[in-house]
Formats: sequence, structure tokens, C-alpha cells
Amino acid sequence: MTATVIARAPVALLFCLAAVASSQARAQNYDGAGLLRFGIFGQADAASFDIQRPAEASGSLSEASFGGGVSYGYDLLLHGGWVLGIESDIAVDSWQADRTQREYTIDYQATLRGRLGAYVHPAMLVYATAGASFLGVGFTGAPDPLTTSRARENDTLIGWTAGVGTELEWHGIAFFGEYLYAGYDTFSAREAFDDGVTVTVVDNEADVDQHLFRFGVKLIIGHDYRAEGGYGPLK
Repeated sequence: MTATVIARAPVALLFCLAAVASSQARAQNYDGAGLLRFGIFGQADAASFDIQRPAEASGSLSEASFGGGVSYGYDLLLHGGWVLGIESDIAVDSWQADRTQREYTIDYQATLRGRLGAYVHPAMLVYATAGASFLGVGFTGAPDPLTTSRARENDTLIGWTAGVGTELEWHGIAFFGEYLYAGYDTFSAREAFDDGVTVTVVDNEADVDQHLFRFGVKLIIGHDYRAEGGYGPLK
């Protein structure tokens, strides 16, 4: 399966989740039975650049970094304590690593995900999530031997992400933690070296993936119908 097909699969999942949510809402007439969530979080990012080209730089660059961001989501509450929702977020990151005088960076990440969860306790939600991920990356090439200038390139990679998480609710606030894995299309960047006689063009290629650990808080907005006994666990 190609990387493009893999990247599109989570987007298809989002449409399926939206269709199911719409169907559930119409069938059971849960008017207003949804909650908005606005959050902030910190994250630890264990990312890897698996360099394929050039040969002298090939190998894996793996580093850990820290960042943070904001999120927005909407959850539809269903009978039996089930939750069907959609979530988006954007985060900044400080990831940086270099190899053979070439520097790679991660500047930001954004995701658009569906999620399916269940309340295992009136105040505790566990969920699985999957969707599309977007990664802002940067590249600084090796110094040119004649001018000492360095090629610079930025790009946004498109990929997919999936993970699990939990939320603990308290008086309209949810404390949450989640783990996400993300994989992306190949990052490509080009360098040109001029030694005064010939110009040599070098193509750089790297496959990128991430392991993200996030912890934060969310503000819950909306009327929680579970308080009326219709949405809680075992109802």
C-alpha cells in the first residue's frame, strides 16, 4: 500500500465517524446531547528521521523534545456511556538533530482526528483515536565548500496518526493524557555544491515518524445529559 493511500485512510475514518454520529443523533433525537471541549496541553515528542539519501548521511536520527499546544473537540454522548467525537489540535515543537553537518527540525504539528470512547466510571473516559496529521519540518544543508552558504528548506508533511487516551472529569474540567503514533510521507530536500569547477546536486530524503505523549486540561462546555440518568455507564 502506498504512503498516499495510508495517509488518506484516516480522513475516510473521519467521514465515517461523522456519518455515524449524524445517524445516531437523528435516530435517537438527542437534541443538544453534545459537549464542546477546549484544551491546552504539553507534550513529549520522540521523533525519528530515517535518512535514506545521501549515502554518507544514511541512518536514523532519533531525539526527544518537548512542546505544547491547544485543542478543540466535540463529543456526542450516546446511551451506555459511549462517546463519538471529533478533535483537532495544533502544537509547537523544539525537536532538532543533525548529521554530517545537515540539520533537521520539527516546528509544529496539527491533527484532525475522530475518536470513540466509553465512560468506565461517571468521571472517567477511555478512548481510541485516529485521523490525519500534518508536520512542519525544516532542513539546513551542509556548508557549500566555496561560499560556505547552506541550503534551507521547509515543508509540511501529511500523514496519519492513531492512539489511545483517558480523561478524568471534575466540575466541568477534564484532565487528560494520551499517546499518539504518527507516520508521514518522505521528506525531500535538495542541496547544490559549487567547488568553482562543477556544481554537484545532492538529494536528501528521510522517512519521519513520531511517538507523542500528551498531558493537559480541557474546559467542557455544554449541558451534560448524563446528569439526568440517560447517558451514563450501564444505563
